[in-house]
Amino acid sequence: SGTIPISRELSANKLVFLALGENHLSGTLPSQLSSIPALAILGLGDNFLSGTIPAQLASLQALTTLDLQNTSISGTLPAEITRMPNLQSLSVPHCRLSGTLPFLSLIHI
Repeated sequence: SGTIPISRELSANKLVFLALGENHLSGTLPSQLSSIPALAILGLGDNFLSGTIPAQLASLQALTTLDLQNTSISGTLPAEITRMPNLQSLSVPHCRLSGTLPFLSLIHI
């Protein structure tokens, strides 16, 4: 339980996979997560996280998977997410998100 700890050492290393799901974490998503440039998989689902998704997460150019399912994340998805070239999986069921999905306009049928 507690909040997501982001230290200078964590940000400086070459962390690729961070899975903290089902750990009773609370608080908001720290914008400092964006300072882990090699991060490809971020799993924070099934926690007590609240607040919004920081637009700074879009700077994670290596991110392929973002799992925030079953949290109390609210607000809208930042439009900046559309500029994440490697994002393949965005899991946000059972969250409190509202509005439209910014990337639906990028899908050509």
